[in-house]
Amino acid sequence: MSPSPQPLRDFETRVRQLMLDYRRLRGENATLRARLDEAGQQLEGEKAAAAGLRRELASLRMAHIVRLEEGDVKEARAKINRMVREVDKCIALIGA
Repeated sequence: MSPSPQPLRDFETRVRQLMLDYRRLRGENATLRARLDEAGQQLEGEKAAAAGLRRELASLRMAHIVRLEEGDVKEARAKINRMVREVDKCIALIGA
C-alpha cells in the first residue's frame, strides 16, 4: 500500500509552515535579544548617572554643612565680640 497523495501533501505543507514559523521566530528572537542588549546598556548608563548624582548630592550636603558651620562661626564671633564689649564696659566702670 502506498500512501495517498493528499496526506503526504498535507504533511509537506505542515513541515513548510513549521519551517517558516521557525525562521520567523528566529528573526524575532534575534530582534528581542538586540533590544535586551540595548536595554541593558541603557540600564548601565542610568546606573552610572545615578551614581554621579549620588556623589553630587553628597558634595552638596557637605557644602551645606560647611556653610552652616561658617554661619555658626560668624554668629559665635559676633556673640563673643558683644561679650568682650560688655566686659570692657564693666572693667571701665570698675576702674572709674
